[in-house]
Order: sequence, then C-alpha cells, then structure tokens
Amino acid sequence: MFSSTETLWPVWVLLLILTLMSRQLSLNLSSSWAFLLPLLTLGKGQLVVDYFMGLKRSHWAWRSLFLIYLVLVLGWISSLSFLSGTT
Repeated sequence: MFSSTETLWPVWVLLLILTLMSRQLSLNLSSSWAFLLPLLTLGKGQLVVDYFMGLKRSHWAWRSLFLIYLVLVLGWISSLSFLSGTT
C-alpha cells in the first residue's frame, strides 16, 4: 500500500525544489512568469496525491477528482487575490 523510502525520497526532494522555485517566483513576480505559480502548485499537488496519498495506481476517476479539487481551490484563491487587488 505504501511506497518504499527509495521511491518517496526523490519525490520529496522534487517537492522541495518546486517549493523553492515557487518562493523565488513569488518574490520576483513579474507578469510574464505569473502563470508558472499555479502550474507549479498543481504539479506539487499531483505529486502529493500520487505518491504520498498512494493514488498513483488507483482508478483514474479518483486521481481526476483530486485534480479537479486542486483546480477549483487554486481558482478560488486566485480570484480572491485578484478581487482584493493583492496580485
């Protein structure tokens, strides 16, 4: 059921690198690179769903459900940020 440590360690390092990239992009945010933040977040979320939640080999509907959830939450946060003027 759980992935081995050999499988999870590289995924954890990748999540760490993607998080540091997200941080750097948010600190030096320009309009030409702003689209990368939601994409990085979606990628990180999918890695968590696949490896740490153990849904990598599950039915595609379960994985899609979590992807839809991530897109909805990111869209909601982005729209609130846009409406509040803190983009």
